[in-house]
Amino acid sequence: MSCEEVREIIQLYLDSELDSRSTLSVVRHLERCSGCSRLLVGDLRQDAALKEAARSEAVDSYRLRREIARAIRRQPARSRYRFLLLQVRR
Repeated sequence: MSCEEVREIIQLYLDSELDSRSTLSVVRHLERCSGCSRLLVGDLRQDAALKEAARSEAVDSYRLRREIARAIRRQPARSRYRFLLLQVRR
């Protein structure tokens, strides 16, 4: 397998979406090619950083629901009922 071919499917390899023959070809290439191995390490680091960023931005759903309920209670009663009527009419 060539470097170009590996670069085209490296993300599929990372996501374990390749069949066993393709996976073996990529592994053998990575064992021989330091450039593609560095690419793999960079992609692994990027994936880890993205996963960490997604975890750090997790929403506290209880707090969010509480804030929404508080905002609704602050609305004049007439506005609240109009919202409820819109929900019922759908």
